Amino acid sequence: MDNCSVIDRLKGANGFARPVLALAPMEGVTNSIFRNLICEIGGVDLVATEFVRITSGRQKIRPFVRHPQHRVALQIQLMASEGSVLAENIEFLKQRGVLDDGDWLDLNVGCPSKRVNAHGAGAALLLEPSKLLEMVHRMRAVHKGPLSLKTRVGYQSAEDYPNILKCLAKCPLDFVTIHARTRCGQYTEPVNWNYLRKAVQILPFSVLGNGEVWSADDALRMLEQTGVHGIMCGRGVIRDPFLFARICAKLTGSAPPFAGRGELLKLAAELARR
Repeated sequence: MDNCSVIDRLKGANGFARPVLALAPMEGVTNSIFRNLICEIGGVDLVATEFVRITSGRQKIRPFVRHPQHRVALQIQLMASEGSVLAENIEFLKQRGVLDDGDWLDLNVGCPSKRVNAHGAGAALLLEPSKLLEMVHRMRAVHKGPLSLKTRVGYQSAEDYPNILKCLAKCPLDFVTIHARTRCGQYTEPVNWNYLRKAVQILPFSVLGNGEVWSADDALRMLEQTGVHGIMCGRGVIRDPFLFARICAKLTGSAPPFAGRGELLKLAAELARR
């Protein structure tokens, strides 16, 4: 499945026969080896790179490893604090052949790292909605391919969530992924899927849900309770690399894959070997 196929599904071109299942970007985890392993297991439609920090308009980046043999879309996540620098770098990377007009670019607006936020990137962009809007427009001006962002529902609290949604609604995006926690909630704050349902009701494009999906049953509950068009899983896939395959089985009514301790140990050994 290529980028266009996933985008068509997110836009409803194929009637949402099955929700899109996506591997979340995770620093130090979603390198090409881990992505390829998850693709081999099956069930996933989209895999994201680790986020790439953009600090210079002419910053050199190694070419990305893609996964055409698995027909799984690749989402390239970028992190920056200045829209002009990010746009310049996207053009620069296209000139070098590192990026292509058809690539799927994603803006990181959710990273809770203090170091990242201190530089105005990641979730810190939630404190400046107008700057975020400008950044997305600058990205769209130099990239006509798939464009998305991943965010949280607020910085210190969710009080500004309505304003964040208003900002997102003005962004020229193909879809958005929302982690249903605030930045200050890190990964321990109770997740609130009601924020996802609100986004589905308001935003003019598709919404992927993220947060506390550890099992196929969790995935179905999120879909039923929120109406999101897909699910992005991160830590749940680290704990159970077969999670996407289990969700697919649950959605289609087929038998779930068997993966006991032995199978998981084999996967760990294979990952270490690569």
